[in-house]
Amino acid sequence: MDKTKIAAGLSLLISSTAFVRRVAQIKDIVVNWDDTPMLFGGALEPLNALVDVGLTNPEVLDKLVALAQQKRRAVPQSKRVDYQRELMREKRERLTKAIQLEELVRGNPLTADKRDQYKRVTQTAWMRERNEFIASKGNLTWKERNEAANEYWRRVDDKLEKDLAEAKAVLDRPPAKRKRLVQVEHPKPVTALSKAFQKASSTKPGK
Repeated sequence: MDKTKIAAGLSLLISSTAFVRRVAQIKDIVVNWDDTPMLFGGALEPLNALVDVGLTNPEVLDKLVALAQQKRRAVPQSKRVDYQRELMREKRERLTKAIQLEELVRGNPLTADKRDQYKRVTQTAWMRERNEFIASKGNLTWKERNEAANEYWRRVDDKLEKDLAEAKAVLDRPPAKRKRLVQVEHPKPVTALSKAFQKASSTKPGK
């Protein structure tokens, strides 16, 4: 294992405002590697070194995570990226992907008004599902509630990534095959959100 890459991954993890979520993602990738191997991309690519550690020796990964937690306590609060700003950035990215997926399924772009309405309907549906997911866990501490919420959003993000990849793959296929495959592979979550969106669109003001 490349110690320089591990150090870079550890440094990125320590500075991340989504620390708990990133740790959970790393461990999920390690656990599910045999069935669905995945890697981080873009700015998060250095975390792949920690995935390699987990695949080789999970106990060493646990020790590195514990070290990262210890180091984070030593980082002055003034030098951390604003947590709320990070949450809002993730929310915007999530909604952007949801809109991209909806437009791919529809086959045409949404107007600005329809896009804003779709964002509201989608976010409302997600918040309701998140609350139900947390409630299904039973009595939780404040920390456990946050962990459950992070787990829910991680599932939403992973599903969006998967559905987007599948939708793009279908559109890249020849037209003769595309029609049949679209009917079979239409993402179920998008169908549910589309129905909610259509219902909201058809509701006349004042009713």
